[in-house]
Amino acid sequence: YIPALFEHQEDMQQMARFFAEVGMKAIVQQGSAPVTANQGIAPQVQHYEGPEGQKRIRKEYPDGQVQHFEGPNGQERKVRVEYPDGQVQHYEGPKGKERLVRVVGPEGDVEYYEGHAPDERMVCSVQPDGRVEHYEGPDGQERKVCVEYPDGKKEHFEGQKGEERVVRTEHSDDGRVEGCEGQDRQQ
Repeated sequence: YIPALFEHQEDMQQMARFFAEVGMKAIVQQGSAPVTANQGIAPQVQHYEGPEGQKRIRKEYPDGQVQHFEGPNGQERKVRVEYPDGQVQHYEGPKGKERLVRVVGPEGDVEYYEGHAPDERMVCSVQPDGRVEHYEGPDGQERKVCVEYPDGKKEHFEGQKGEERVVRTEHSDDGRVEGCEGQDRQQ
């Protein structure tokens, strides 16, 4: 079964004829044009796959967003959202309480999140070059507190989001620590 929502009756009938021609069953309903939250249902095409009672659902939207759901009938939960720019968001949790746990960016960066929806906060970001950035603070106010580089160097930060500044650098090659109380020292 492939449900689809359409803005116009003609589009709905055309899609129903297409599905019938290729031997597919479809649920075709009239929906509304893309709208903002709480104003209606955006047009979408829903694909179902998997055995009865444990279906996987994929919803495709006109803007290119694709949402993936898994679980038993009536308990389908969002597990992944793919965006046209290549970003992929991963979710965990039961239906209606899904929480964001990981975002993979189009350039290969990976952000990790903790907390309950809708207040998930970024705690770590792994960059394609191997750099690992650690964050603290509530959702929307996450501030960088430490960066670990592939060569072992660590930078520690202080300050509010967007105003972070390096206050200490630890060098792994020679054990040197910079910025500790205004003095450089060897460990």
